[in-house]
Amino acid sequence: MINLSILRHASTDADNKGITLGKLDWPLNHSGLESAKSFASELKKTGESFDLIISSPLLRAKQTADLIGAELSVSVAVNHLIAERDFGEMSGLSWSEFISKFPDLTKGNTPVFQSNLPSGESIPDVEKRVQNFIDFLLANFESKSILIVTHTGIIRILKRLIGNVSAKNSRSKNVQNLEITHLTLAKAISPC
Repeated sequence: MINLSILRHASTDADNKGITLGKLDWPLNHSGLESAKSFASELKKTGESFDLIISSPLLRAKQTADLIGAELSVSVAVNHLIAERDFGEMSGLSWSEFISKFPDLTKGNTPVFQSNLPSGESIPDVEKRVQNFIDFLLANFESKSILIVTHTGIIRILKRLIGNVSAKNSRSKNVQNLEITHLTLAKAISPC
């Protein structure tokens, strides 16, 4: 069994403006840096410990993970499988800018679900990537406690694949910066 604590990175200026970043690599803003430091300090006070921190390679997640890792004296590893989705046409735009710039793509897309982004990464492809990450965890970290620092879309998929949350429910609530989700990952028992 693997104990997972899954954390969304601290805030960026794009978060404050409602801009979809996806694979665009923005740093944390001043408030995000301070919030991540404070979060790390509070986490240390709780006595919660981790064997490892695994971060998305994107700067906003890596900065968050590094601050926590330094405070808790825990190593940080980077894993490209938990980078946020490439949102293609929507990258760098707010929802209203996306609608204005690509009105033909509004069909099949909503602010919380974008299945129609021709130049973006498909949702099934992201789900496959996240499943590969889960398989990696199962193969390497039995009986460990791991903090994962990643992004909203990846968190939603992890909730679906590990926590048995429906797709609709996974999108029903926005994941806040520095919001933590706890999940337990266990190997499936093979039938005899």
